[in-house]
Amino acid sequence: MVTFDLDLTLRVILYIVLIVAFCFLILVLKKLLSIFKNLDDTLKENKENTKKSFENITEILENYSNVVKNADYILENSKENVVKSTENVNEILKNTNDISKDVSSSVNFVCENVVDTTLDIKENIDIVNDKFHLVLAIFDFIKSYFKKK
Repeated sequence: MVTFDLDLTLRVILYIVLIVAFCFLILVLKKLLSIFKNLDDTLKENKENTKKSFENITEILENYSNVVKNADYILENSKENVVKSTENVNEILKNTNDISKDVSSSVNFVCENVVDTTLDIKENIDIVNDKFHLVLAIFDFIKSYFKKK
């Protein structure tokens, strides 16, 4: 007659289940790390693209400012009949300058929001990382508990 040690059998089964669960956890964590790495790369690319766009907008605004100065110089040297029409042109230029200032402030606002969003995502990633370390600590605790028995 064959007898089985039930305690030993249950321990072996439990260790096998723990090993499989740990392997599965490792696979899931590897996948999560690759996802976060891809997300980080995307955020870095977006940050670089935003910086380049902001630099281009700054150059365009500087060129626009030079164009406005040149237009004012030409208008001042025109004849008297052109002077009457320059009042309208000056108002248009002022409005355009106001619009360009609004565009500049909007770009600054968008850049700040992108930076804030990036920081929020980093905080979320840190939270997930903390949770991961908590899960690992729980597994270590469970492992040590079963080793004692």
